[in-house]
Amino acid sequence: MPGWLADLRRAEACPASFTAGGREHRIELTRGLLEQGAADLYGSLLEQARMLAPAGGGELLVSARASRLPGLVDRLGALPGLQVLELPRDATLVGTLRERDHIRHDGEALPFVTRLPVAGSRPALPRREGQRPTHLLNGGTAHLLAPEGLAIGTAPPPGGRGLGLRQEGVAPHHCSLRIADGEVLVEDHSGGATLLNGAPVGAAAVLRAGDRLRLGPTVELVLIAAEEGA
Repeated sequence: MPGWLADLRRAEACPASFTAGGREHRIELTRGLLEQGAADLYGSLLEQARMLAPAGGGELLVSARASRLPGLVDRLGALPGLQVLELPRDATLVGTLRERDHIRHDGEALPFVTRLPVAGSRPALPRREGQRPTHLLNGGTAHLLAPEGLAIGTAPPPGGRGLGLRQEGVAPHHCSLRIADGEVLVEDHSGGATLLNGAPVGAAAVLRAGDRLRLGPTVELVLIAAEEGA
């Protein structure tokens, strides 16, 4: 079937043969007939694309399997302001490997990942006045903010530095701290349950000494700057 669908993307008709009941059957498949049979499905997909498309247009990613359906990509591409991008066959594998640190989990149940960073599309973060922090204070323990970063949660991803917390309301990989372009950043992986000085972090935010991070209902972490040589 995949081969027939690929042929119908290039031609109006293609021969097809299959064996059933010990006999070989030969038919001619036509693009028009398949599009007619899938008209209800196509109509539903077009309506959903219209509803979900951002104001002013945007990009719609179509999987390699869906793009084989005759006429579907053409119909989606006719929607005003919508750019249709056909994904390669290995897009899922490549994306999973690229974002493995945001997906990987050592717990018994795999978390339902609904948000991932978009490579190359993150806007520049606003600059903030104040001293850059050197440590993260959790109770009476100060954790150095090093170039390799610090993952925080009930089950931080393996293979790097992690701060494990067991309090209720903290996600397995709740957030992470990293150094980029000379700044200390916090990135939220919890879906909005990381607060910076009482306000949601968003995707990421620049940190300063004296800032307070709240994770869930009870955990509060403080950013501090230790004097050189202390």
